[in-house]
Order: sequence, then structure tokens, then C-alpha cells
Amino acid sequence: MKKYKITEQAFKDARAFQDKVDDSGLFDKPNYTGLNEKDRFYYGYLGEWAFAQFLISNNIPFEWDDELPYLISGHVDIGDFVIYGKIYDVKTASKSYYHNLMFPQSQLRHWRDFYVACKIDGEWIEVIGFIDRKTMEQIKPRDFGKGIPTISMLFENLIPVEELE
Repeated sequence: MKKYKITEQAFKDARAFQDKVDDSGLFDKPNYTGLNEKDRFYYGYLGEWAFAQFLISNNIPFEWDDELPYLISGHVDIGDFVIYGKIYDVKTASKSYYHNLMFPQSQLRHWRDFYVACKIDGEWIEVIGFIDRKTMEQIKPRDFGKGIPTISMLFENLIPVEELE
């Protein structure tokens, strides 16, 4: 696990990112995940920012488009990061007491090779670990109280992010 202090600029960029989503009308459209949590793109941006910090500090080459290409096209994004030709999707826990990498089962219809878990704790964010798609596909979905079949794995069962090469 790697921990980073979130910069003021990162907080500002995340707010601007969420504002773009809010202004786009994206939430006025049906959402295949069933989730429309306030500020979910804000937290997601911070997770992506932290993962980018990890990649930069470890000299791992990557592609990251921190804009919203799907707002223009009206389609979902193609993944958060591309590393050595593989697609990584960052999932960010917005509360310090959350302990699972989670996403709606319906997101499996979009190809991702790996899922990365981050967790926000006040002004800090942890890049915890990652897991491959095949492993996540084997997990039986559960309902965590929102009526949405959800794939979930405890952070402690993830591959430590330091093992990313």
C-alpha cells in the first residue's frame, strides 16, 4: 500500500471534474449501474490521481485521460489507465472505514484487465492493491443494501500495489 497526501490542486481538479459531470446532464440519463451517488466522480478522480502518483513515482509508463471523453460521445469510458497494453479501472472507497474493492456486476460488461483499489482518509489517499478480471468474475455478486448485484473483495485479499510491474 502506498499513501499520498492529496494536494489542494488535486482537490480542485476533482471538484472541477465532478462539476463537468453535473453540468453534462449525465445523471439525467438512465445509469446501467444503478448508482447515482453524489460526488462519485469526485472521489473517483482522486483515486485516479493517487494511482497516477504511484505510477509516476515507480517509473511505470501509462496512459491516463483525466477528462471525460464519454461526456462528449454519450458512452462510457474505455478504462481509467492503460499500462503495457492492459486496461486498469480504479475504484475508490470514499470512507476510511470501507474495506472492500466494490463495483456493480453490470460493469463487467465493459472490458477491464485489472481493478485497482484506493481509499480516501481525510486529506490522505491510499493506493492499496489490484486484482485481475478473471478473479473478480468468479466472485458471486451480493446486494449491499441498494438492490444492486455487486462484486466485492476485501482489500486484504488484493495483490499489493507494490507488485505492479
